[in-house]
Amino acid sequence: MSLQSKKLLAIGLIALIWNYDITLQAEQKILTHRTLFSKKKSDNRSHKHRRNLTRSHLLHYEHLSQYCPFLLPKSSRLPLTLKLLRRLVAQCETLPRGSTSLPTPSASPTIPNPKPTKNFIIPAINTPIQAIPVPTERPITEITPTSSIPTPPPPFPLSGVWEQNMVASGRLICDRLRGSLLTADERLSSVYYDGLSVFLQIADYTKDSYWLECANIAKSIYRDAYVVPAEGVVPGYWNFTDGLTNDFLQRGDIASRDAVFLLAERAAFASNSTPLSWTQSVELSREVAYTIKTYLNAERLGAPRRARLPVLVDQALSHIDQWFVQRNAPYIRPFMVGLTAHALIRYWAVTKDPRILPALKIAADGLWESMWVENSGAFKYTNKSTPSGGEEPTPDLNMLVAPLYSWLYAITKEERFLVRTDKIMTGSIQKGWLANGKQFNQSYVLAFEVQNLRNGQLPQ
Repeated sequence: MSLQSKKLLAIGLIALIWNYDITLQAEQKILTHRTLFSKKKSDNRSHKHRRNLTRSHLLHYEHLSQYCPFLLPKSSRLPLTLKLLRRLVAQCETLPRGSTSLPTPSASPTIPNPKPTKNFIIPAINTPIQAIPVPTERPITEITPTSSIPTPPPPFPLSGVWEQNMVASGRLICDRLRGSLLTADERLSSVYYDGLSVFLQIADYTKDSYWLECANIAKSIYRDAYVVPAEGVVPGYWNFTDGLTNDFLQRGDIASRDAVFLLAERAAFASNSTPLSWTQSVELSREVAYTIKTYLNAERLGAPRRARLPVLVDQALSHIDQWFVQRNAPYIRPFMVGLTAHALIRYWAVTKDPRILPALKIAADGLWESMWVENSGAFKYTNKSTPSGGEEPTPDLNMLVAPLYSWLYAITKEERFLVRTDKIMTGSIQKGWLANGKQFNQSYVLAFEVQNLRNGQLPQ
C-alpha cells in the first residue's frame, strides 16, 4: 500500500470516529430530552398499559415486586412479556426468601435428589424409646371441649372469589403439568405441598372429572416418578401422604396405599433407627409434623400403630413450648407452627389427647399477638431477620396456619378465633400468589378442611 493510500485510509478512519462521536452525543441528548418530558406522561402511559395487562401479568408482577424486586428492570416504557415474567418468577422461586440480589451461580440442585442414599438409614440403636416430657414452666390447664356446635356462621368472606381463583389457577397449573415444557424438577416442584391431595379435594368439591385427571398427573409425578424409585427414602419435608391415603380410600389404588406404608417406614425421620434426639429442636418441627401425619395415615390404611408416634407428639408439643412458653427457639415461622398444629389436630381426632387444646390456644394467641400484620392481611414469614428469610408478610402461606384458628373455633366457640380465621382467609384470597404450583397447593391443600372446621365439622 502506497504512502498516499495510507494517508487517505487514516483520514477516513478519523472522519468515521468523529462522525460516530457526534452521533453518540446526539443520541444522548435525545435520550435526555425524552427522559425529562416522559415523566409528565408516565402516569397516563402506565395506566394505559395496565389496562392491557392480564390477571396473569399482574400476579407475576406482584410476586416479583414482593419477593424479588431486584429482578425487575428499573425502568421500562412497556410492560414485560408474560413469557419473560414467567422466567423471572421461576428464577425468583430458586432464591431464598428475603434475598436482595442474585447469588453467585451454584451447581447445587434446587429439588432434592430422588435417588436413595445407601448410607441414609441409621443403624438401629439399643436404647428404648422414651417419651419426651413437655416443659411446664407455665402450667397448661386442661380445657374440656363443649359438647355441641352452634349454628354455622355465614359463608366466609369472598367465597365466590376463592372458588373462581381455585378453578382458574388450578386449570393453569394442571394444563402446565400436562404439557412438555417443564423439566422433571419443575414438574416435581409444582406438586410440592401434596398436589395430589389438592386436585382430589377440588374434584370432590366441584364434582368435575377434569380434576381427577389432574390428580392422576400429580400422582404419576410424586408417587411413580419420585417416591417409588427412591424406595421411600425422601427428605422429611417431602413426606406427603394425605393425597395418597385418599387416593386409596376413594379410588382403591393399592399402589398409593403401598407408597404410604413405604414413606412411613423409610422417609427421613420416619425410620425407627433414626435417633429421636435429632428432632427435639424446633428447626425440624416441619419434619416431625409430616411424620406424625404419615404414621396416622398408615394406621388408617391398616398398619399397626407406631411406637414412635406418641413420642413425636410429645416433641411437637415441646416445639410449641419452645416457641411460646420457654421462648428459647432460634426463630418462629408461622407456617411451621401451622403445620405442627395441623398434625396435633389430626392426632387429637384419634386420641382426644387433653394436652393438645390448651397448647394450641397458647400457640394461636402467641402467634397472633406477635406475628400478624393487620394492614397486610398476613403473618410475618419469620419473627426476626435470618439468612433464609425475614419479617416480610407472606399471604401465600396464610392457609397453612388457618386450620389452627378454625379448629379452635369449632372446639371452643370463641368468636375471636372465627374472626381471625376469616381475616387469614381474606388475606390469602386477596393477596396470595397462585400462579405457581407450590403456592397454589399451599393455599388450597388445607382450605377445604378450614371451611369444614369453620362450620363446626370436626375431623373424624
